[in-house]
Amino acid sequence: MKTLRFIIAVIMAFGMSAAAISQNRVFNNYPDNKEISTVYISKAAMRLGLSMGGDDSDMRNIQKCIKNPEGMEIVSATTPSAIALVKKDAAEKMKKLKMELFLNAQDGGDGVNIYAGRILDGDVIHDILIEADEPEEYTIVYIRGEIDVQALTNQYKK
Repeated sequence: MKTLRFIIAVIMAFGMSAAAISQNRVFNNYPDNKEISTVYISKAAMRLGLSMGGDDSDMRNIQKCIKNPEGMEIVSATTPSAIALVKKDAAEKMKKLKMELFLNAQDGGDGVNIYAGRILDGDVIHDILIEADEPEEYTIVYIRGEIDVQALTNQYKK
């Protein structure tokens, strides 16, 4: 799925800058669970990563989509008990954050839901949560900041 490729591109772009930890994390309650992987990318690391785009076309596409980044969290679970725990936690946090379903895509046994925070101006939303649900893996990518939905849509019209 193209959305999954976007998730992978984001992870690859910022993966090397993921050493910072902050109290601004939303999904921070899995430190001792070896069945759940987490990555946190701080505001500073995201800005640095976005400023170093260079000639990489994937990075240029990401730069067009994410404005004023405030941080990113990635949570991945691969066992049934861990998947159930993260799904329950994600549902509670999305409700608390007042996120609304923005897009749903299904492909065989795989599903992707994109949730949006508040709409700022026209095609710009504040905060986005991408939920990838596969039979043996469940992944959440929570991006805080301003996301230009039109720029995101345009890159998949090609």
